[in-house]
Amino acid sequence: IGLLVTNILVVNNLRDLPTDRAAGKRTLAVHIGERATRAQYAVQLAIAYLVLIPLALVDADRRWLLLPWLTAPLAVAHARRVLDGLAGRELNPMLARTGQLLMLFGLLLATGLLLARAP
Repeated sequence: IGLLVTNILVVNNLRDLPTDRAAGKRTLAVHIGERATRAQYAVQLAIAYLVLIPLALVDADRRWLLLPWLTAPLAVAHARRVLDGLAGRELNPMLARTGQLLMLFGLLLATGLLLARAP
């Protein structure tokens, strides 16, 4: 969940990168650059999904923790858009889409946690 929340900030910093750089702001995006910031978004998405696998493999009842994987196609589409070079105001919809992905992922993870604990 934290990685997806952070991705909202990553998109925001990516959008503001040129003006932040010109203003002398010291955001992570300014330090690592545009290409690495785009990669950060994709890597954080991937890790958010991959971390669920070992958690679900602990025992058969925990397979429900894989429910957020239902949103993986959406995550891949978002990563492609960010990696393909959306810039400036074009990134505004990605802020909303990343928030929506976070909400869906979180709801499915909470559902999975409840089902994994059900007798």
